[in-house]
Amino acid sequence: MFKSFGYFHQSQVRGFFASLVMIVLAAFIGQSYQFFDVDTDIQFMAKADSILKVKANTTFPQSKYKQTQYEDQSFTPNTVRFKQLTELGFSEKDAAMFLAYRKKNQKFENATDVFKIYYIDKEKLSALLMASNWDIPEQIPTVFYNQTQTAAKETKPKTLLMVELNAADSLTLIKLPSIGGYRAMKILQLRKRLGGFVQLSQLKEIKYFNDTLINAIEPFVSIDSSLIKRININSDDSLMNKHPYFWNGVAKNIINYRKQNGAFQTINDLKKLYTLNEEKINKIKPYIKFQ
Repeated sequence: MFKSFGYFHQSQVRGFFASLVMIVLAAFIGQSYQFFDVDTDIQFMAKADSILKVKANTTFPQSKYKQTQYEDQSFTPNTVRFKQLTELGFSEKDAAMFLAYRKKNQKFENATDVFKIYYIDKEKLSALLMASNWDIPEQIPTVFYNQTQTAAKETKPKTLLMVELNAADSLTLIKLPSIGGYRAMKILQLRKRLGGFVQLSQLKEIKYFNDTLINAIEPFVSIDSSLIKRININSDDSLMNKHPYFWNGVAKNIINYRKQNGAFQTINDLKKLYTLNEEKINKIKPYIKFQ
């Protein structure tokens, strides 16, 4: 019995000491954990406080013209092309206006010359010029493209005048009612492909040129057909192939017939081609010559 009691007593003592050791270790670990945790927090707070103080005392310059947006983009006003302008974010109308102004006024000497182009986004121009190391003047014209059309018209009204369609440049064309830089460019492109205009209704071949637009400009337009560049159908085969009125096999049939039967002498010789009806002959007649 006493043996059992002694064994029980020893077990209690060992358990007591084991519990005491665990309590001491737990207290030490807890203190150590608390120490490191508090120290880390203090260091972090001190570091954060220093960062905030630095940021609070730092000013970051803001570019008035958002130069950072175009820091990797630049352009040379005196050589930039239509495609590059559109890739830089300008509308086709703005790009056409830019090139038309440059053609009329030759070389840009400085940024002030560039800003003389009305109705184009001056903020974008400024950013691009800055990225290209052009000096930007302190005073910039305040006529922006994003103004209302009414305000733009009040600022620079169009001066209506008679325009000869086969000789006018883009700056002259934009003086016509409802004709801006983009439409002027389209007119010039069609005129180049045709070799000139015979009648005003040919403008309908341009997308979105309708009767309303034609009627609006008709009182202010004249057409000199003597300025048309004519094609010699007996020799200018390459020009025939490029001309839109000779497409769909017309040029090929003329060339083949000529090789078999000799040169064409008059317009009546074209009637011998079964592929050419009266309508097609009348359409190409102003653009051909016989030599």
